[in-house]
Amino acid sequence: AVPPEPQPQRSELLLKLSLGDRVSFETCQKLIRDYSQQCERDLSYLSDIESALREPPQEHRDQPYWLMTLRHGRAVREAELAWCSETLEHLRRLAAETKQ
Repeated sequence: AVPPEPQPQRSELLLKLSLGDRVSFETCQKLIRDYSQQCERDLSYLSDIESALREPPQEHRDQPYWLMTLRHGRAVREAELAWCSETLEHLRRLAAETKQ
């Protein structure tokens, strides 16, 4: 019942993106596209797990909690996908402005 300790946020992707002005826009876009594809694969995997958890006779007293945990993973990946789309659009605009 003890609350979990805060975990430091670490992301190699975000570190690289924060230094994005040192590489090409194409490099930054590739990083984001690759990450987006990984998020899509993760969502597919989580969907497979959810399907398996919902199949009888898989009912287990912890099943509702497993599903809550799984839904958290889905929500995080969906938010990351939205961020990837937004970030790619912003990179496109920056690249266009730079060419002018």
